[in-house]
Formats: sequence, C-alpha cells, structure tokens
Amino acid sequence: MPRRVQDIIPVERRTIRNVPVENQKEDEPFRVSKPKKESKKAEPEKEEQVAIKRIFTPPAIPEIIKYEGTEEKPPRAPRKKLKTTLIIFGVVIVIGVAAYFTSNYFARAVFTIKPREIPVTVNENMIAAASPIADLIAYELVSVQDSATTTLNATVGSHIESKAKGTVTFYNSFSANPWRLIAGTRFQNDAGLVYRLSGTITIPGFSKSASGAFVPGSTKAVLVADQAGENYDALPTDPPQKLRVVAYRGDPKYEIVYAKITGEVSGGFVGNKVTVNPAALASTTAILRAAIVKKTMDHLKSIVPDGYILYDNAYSGIFATPTVENSNQSNIATVSLGGTIYGILFDKNDLAAKLAGAASVDSFKGLAFDTPGMDQLSFNISNAKDFSPIKKNNLIVQIKGSFSLVGTVPVAELKNKFAGMALSDTEAVIRSYSPVIDLAKSSGQVVPPWSRIPKNPDKISIIIQN
Repeated sequence: MPRRVQDIIPVERRTIRNVPVENQKEDEPFRVSKPKKESKKAEPEKEEQVAIKRIFTPPAIPEIIKYEGTEEKPPRAPRKKLKTTLIIFGVVIVIGVAAYFTSNYFARAVFTIKPREIPVTVNENMIAAASPIADLIAYELVSVQDSATTTLNATVGSHIESKAKGTVTFYNSFSANPWRLIAGTRFQNDAGLVYRLSGTITIPGFSKSASGAFVPGSTKAVLVADQAGENYDALPTDPPQKLRVVAYRGDPKYEIVYAKITGEVSGGFVGNKVTVNPAALASTTAILRAAIVKKTMDHLKSIVPDGYILYDNAYSGIFATPTVENSNQSNIATVSLGGTIYGILFDKNDLAAKLAGAASVDSFKGLAFDTPGMDQLSFNISNAKDFSPIKKNNLIVQIKGSFSLVGTVPVAELKNKFAGMALSDTEAVIRSYSPVIDLAKSSGQVVPPWSRIPKNPDKISIIIQN
C-alpha cells in the first residue's frame, strides 16, 4: 500500500498553516490581507527549516482473494514443507518397493517353442531281416493264438476213428556218435500223451561250430499218435515242449535225446464222419482265417511295446487244418479253425534311420525325436507266400508315403532350467537344445517385463507350436 506522507514541505514552498496574517488579533475573525509589494532591494528570505519525521508503516499484508467455493490457505512454514516432502518421498519408495515385490510374486513366463522338423518322402523296396544286418531293416515277431467257429450244411456218415500223425524233429545231445532209434519207440509229451516212431531212424551225433558253440545232431521223421482222437493233434505254434523217450526215464539220455514238434500233427478223430461240400468248406475256411487275423491283429496292436510300430499288413499266419464235426442238429456240421498270427514289428528309430537316412537322425545329436505320419505309410510284403515265421527268413517289403522327424522338446527339463533366470539368459539354454528346437521360430516373454522368470516351474508355461 502507498505510504502516508504528512507535512512534508518541498524547498521554497510553504504550507498554508504557516502563512502569517498581519494585524490579526486572536479574537478577530479571519481575514486575508493583501500582500505587500516587494522592495527592489529585498533581502533574501531565510529558508524555513522543516522537520521531517519518520513515520513507521507496518509491512503490507497480502490481500486475501476469495474465490467462490475455495479459499487460499496461508503459506506453511518451511520446516513443515520439508517434512511433508520427505513423507511423500518415503511413501513413494514404499509403494514402489511393494509394487516391485508384488509384481515379481505374480510374475508369469510364457515360452512358445517350435520343434525342429525334417520332412521325409519315401517310395522304397527294402529287405527286412530277423537279426540286425547292415543296410537291412531288422524285424521282430510277436504272436497270438486264436480260433473261430461256424456251421455248414453237411452229410453225416458212419462212426470212424483215426490217429493223428505228423513230422517232428529228433535231437541227439547225448553222444558225438550217431544214435539209432527203432520203429515203434514211444515218445511222451508233457501232458502224458504217447506217440510212436513210424520207422527206424539214426540221429547224427552232436558237434561244435567254428566259434565253439555246441550243436546237437538232428533229423526229421514221422510220429503217430498211440490212440485215436483229436487231443493228439498239435501245431508248431503250440507252447514248446519236448517229447522224451519213455524207455529212457531215469537215465541221463531221457533229457538229451528227444523230439520237438516242428510241423503239424493232425488227423486225430473219434466219431461219425461228417462230409461237407469242398467248395463251401474252402470259402468258409477263408472267412474263418480273416476273422482270426482281424481279432488277433487288434490284440497285437494293443500290446506293441513303446518305440515299435506294427503295420496293418505286417503279419504272417499259420493255420491248422479246419475240423468238421457233427453238431447237435442233423445235417449241420460245425467247422472250427485254429491259428497263430505273427505280428512283424519294427523299431521306430531304426526304421526312421533307414527311410530318412542316418544323417537326418544323427542331426538330433542323440536327443529324442518323434516320427508323426510314419505309422500311416503304405506297407506290403512282396514275398508273403515264401515267408515263414518259424524259419524267420528275410522279408521283401514295399514302403510308400510321407512322414516327418520332429524333435521332442523336454518341457519339464526346460522349466527347471528357466526357473529364476533373467529372460535374456534363456537364449543360451534354448540354444543348447537346438538339435530339437527351431530357434528362429521360438520365443519367450515375462509379465511384467522388468521381473525375472519365476522360481516356481508351475508359473512357467511352455507352448509347443505345431
């Protein structure tokens, strides 16, 4: 505000209060006299001394401006401002620290991994062997026995009895010299059934191979069942058992001079002979064989070991002679057929190496890989009629189609390695699995981005991209 100035008189000026009034008495009314004329030689008027007093003016108080609805507060003291600033700064730090640890607690990591893939197209004729041989596919056999039955129109004949007979193999592990057995020598199986030798035979003595392995002498001959009946029928696919010479019981020769059924022993029968139309029997037998194959192949596929593959046409069957029996109905015969189906298995990795090439398989550096599409390849046996699962001779197979070699990503192993790492450090981990991971098509992220990968593997997601 402006300072108040009182009775400050500039030089050579007078205040109206100090103007003298000539010839004025105290009790006379105020009148103004005319000023006298100044003489030519007027003495200079003495300068009047005016006292200048200092008047204290209090400091200006800032005017408070009021706004509708608001009122300006008086300024705070400096100490209060500093204290408030420190409090606000501390609160911000606490909130920031809390937010950091909270974000890390709720952090999540997501990795999208693309497995490495090698496409393969094949159209090959290949040879498969029962034992591993260079440049050949190795196969293994599994077998299942089953039977099927149906009925046919028939003609019932007279009562007949017949004995089963068939060719078996005889072994001599007792002597290095030939061993002679005369006709009629009795052999007994594990079930107590007795067969007789149809003629005199001589079994060669045992020998040793070039590698020093023991090789028993062997020969083939015909055995005939001692009694009539179907229970003497036997197949080479039946559970293996030895037929021992009854006369040698209690002698060391009882265990080392013996016979094994390596062919079909059949023809045993007791009852009324039933006659059916040969053409009808042949077609019915074919139907029964197909039923046995389907049933046993479904079973074989359910028991294929891990790491092996069984194609639909990869099988061979050995079937017995169909039996025709009189049923409970007149002029109706029951036709039964038994057989053993051998499934031909291939090791997936071995087959993949032969079809895709060893270099493709080796590029996975020993890490696991899968073969999607390989079980859908077209597979056929070219020499099915000449193949014997008993002899285990070579197979000629034709394989066509397309499949892929795809690296197997070890998800659990990667999660454990990623746990607690910085996102930037995961590249080295993923690169160490480059034989099975496509690095260019794989990525990872952490939410929130400033946090590390959680230490809990359950908070790490790995998505396998197909």
